Amino acid sequence: MRIDKDWTGQPKDADGSTPKQRTALVGSGTGYEDTIPFLTYNKNPTGNAAGTVDMKAYLQWLTTNKYGINMTVN
Repeated sequence: MRIDKDWTGQPKDADGSTPKQRTALVGSGTGYEDTIPFLTYNKNPTGNAAGTVDMKAYLQWLTTNKYGINMTVN
């Protein structure tokens, strides 16, 4: 799905609707260095999968840093 911006600078999908996925910065935002502990890269990535994310550890980090995200990870 292609995302463009309308005359106000707001992102819009090709059909003119507002995209369902959003990005947001909380505080100073999350940087690459913050994600390193939760990522495991594949030695030989294939397709769109370059690795995995430890979602339980990531959720704990979000909670510890007061991001206020209520999520269940199985």
